[in-house]
Amino acid sequence: MAEDIRPVYEHVPSLLNASGATAILDLGCGRGEHLRMLAEHAFEDVRRVGIDSSQQSIDAARAATEGDPRFTFVVHDLTEGIPFEDGAFDRVLCVNVREGGSVA
Repeated sequence: MAEDIRPVYEHVPSLLNASGATAILDLGCGRGEHLRMLAEHAFEDVRRVGIDSSQQSIDAARAATEGDPRFTFVVHDLTEGIPFEDGAFDRVLCVNVREGGSVA
């Protein structure tokens, strides 16, 4: 993670209030920085799932967390909904995600 944006990311745990959470979903997770940062700050037993439409970003997230069973990363287009059942997560994180539509 770039050091110049670390102060912004460090506010996420306090905003998320993950005490008592068992599963956190990060929509538009990119390379998984937020989920990895949460692992640094506590929440040891929390399952972390990230979804992103970019295969390249998901590959980077998987490489960074390889071997850690708390992390799962899924390539999925969020305009098609969330590929999990209702109630599967205690907390949902969605940071820096562009709303649907064309960039043209």
